[in-house]
Amino acid sequence: METVKRKVDFGVFSNTTKMLKTLCFLAVILHVTTSRLIFTKPDKRVIIDVDGGIDDYQALTILINADNQLMIKIEAIICTDGNTELKNVENNVLRLLQAADRTDIPVYSGSYEQILPHKEEMPKWYGEDGFADLKYKREPNRYLLKKELAQVAVYNIISRNPGKVSLIVLGPQTNSALGFRIYQKYGEYLKDMHIMGGNFGEDEVEFNFLFDPEAADIVLTTTKCPITMFTWQACAKANFTFGTLFNITGISNPVWNLMEKAERKLFKDNKESIDSQWFACDPVTAAVYLYPEETILSSSQHSLQVKLSEPNRGLTVDDDSRTEKQIKVIEKVDWKFFMTGFIESFKKICTNRICVDQGVIS
Repeated sequence: METVKRKVDFGVFSNTTKMLKTLCFLAVILHVTTSRLIFTKPDKRVIIDVDGGIDDYQALTILINADNQLMIKIEAIICTDGNTELKNVENNVLRLLQAADRTDIPVYSGSYEQILPHKEEMPKWYGEDGFADLKYKREPNRYLLKKELAQVAVYNIISRNPGKVSLIVLGPQTNSALGFRIYQKYGEYLKDMHIMGGNFGEDEVEFNFLFDPEAADIVLTTTKCPITMFTWQACAKANFTFGTLFNITGISNPVWNLMEKAERKLFKDNKESIDSQWFACDPVTAAVYLYPEETILSSSQHSLQVKLSEPNRGLTVDDDSRTEKQIKVIEKVDWKFFMTGFIESFKKICTNRICVDQGVIS
């Protein structure tokens, strides 16, 4: 976007006519510049629901970069228990926003536990704190966290803008399910939902749906807006390895450096092989939202619900006995297109921004 600048020397005005002509010229310039700002207003508006893992960080980076370029407007980020406990989720999100110089994006605290808490502890795939348990010189600024509860904040946004705001859910569905139960028109006001979760057609239960099966079932069977779902089985088809990630070169900024340090520490702590598969489920879900035509190669429509009893509690099943709603299930994506966007997002995230190093000690 051009910014037009004119230096005005008031000494050149010998009479009122010249001054009026110049003022008229400046008025035209101001009108053109303002019009450009109006025309570049993003038409895609989104709320992002995260559970604070490294994969959430990567997805948020892609979406924040899109926001920086006026492709979308992030209305809010809401946090939920999942990869780690709620406070850690909040800290991980706030740390990213500070690193990316985007503390203007509102962050809200959501559900601290599942609808029906698990008796056994859930696995911590990304460390106890969801971000490889790195040590920092300082804590993130928690004063940035909004005091309003996530479900209330989301409802206020979508009820004022019915049919205009999308919801991307990268963690368990607890926040959404509670929103649907608190507000009758919660699902009606949403433009659409983009979900990372479920495992359609196989017996292996995906983490987000296993973490809170009741919430996932409520969302799949009662939501009235369109839903696009990127499942674990589709994500697992990627041939990315840790070598793929660690061989990326030409990027050095606080956002990338923090993510890379977390991935390398997790790689070391888990004693992974360089040829071990690297999963990018959450960032692909972000890419699907931004570029559906370019990213999605194939998909199918299904009426889905979630199995709430053992065995395989949390499994996604094709069953229209309780709902006729058709959910778009992604089957295949363009991995090359995704990786190009992934790299570009991390390269550009700090363009025209004052990104801040987060002081990792170890």
